[in-house]
Amino acid sequence: MPLYTIGYAGYAIEGFIAELKKYEISILADIRVNPYSEYFSDYNKNYFNYTLKSHGIQYTWAAENMEISDLAVCQAAKSINLTGEELIVSGGLGNIALMCEEQDPSFCRRALIFSRKYHKNGEAVFHIIPNSPLLSQKDIEVRLLESCFPNYREALTLSLEDRTIEELTDDAYKKRETEI
Repeated sequence: MPLYTIGYAGYAIEGFIAELKKYEISILADIRVNPYSEYFSDYNKNYFNYTLKSHGIQYTWAAENMEISDLAVCQAAKSINLTGEELIVSGGLGNIALMCEEQDPSFCRRALIFSRKYHKNGEAVFHIIPNSPLLSQKDIEVRLLESCFPNYREALTLSLEDRTIEELTDDAYKKRETEI
């Protein structure tokens, strides 16, 4: 079962719900540390939960039990279990999406931590972005490499880099994690 992610930045609530329906998302796990928005009140936990429920989408605040300092523990509902960097999604429940505020998943822990682990386990991860086709986790990795190591392709091609693409990718993840 693929995992989806989405950030609410760039969406009016109606467009956000339309995107969830487009990809048949039935469960939305909110991974924001604080499930409130000063500027976008439609995405405040209680109102957001009510709105999603009225459209047949289950909402869970996944970060409710998260240790903010190190993301060590994150539990959410019966359908999704996030524990540290582990991501286990139960089948048969419909599509699940992780959500936070960031529009670009390459600047958000939904891609840098949770989706990365899921992808490393051989599972499909797709990021929903406004006015854009779906991005895979591999697409995010290419973005990270291009951002952190602009000449990485040339260096690898010319064997100027001692490290493998996997090592460079790990370094790019680590570098971006320190920036968020």
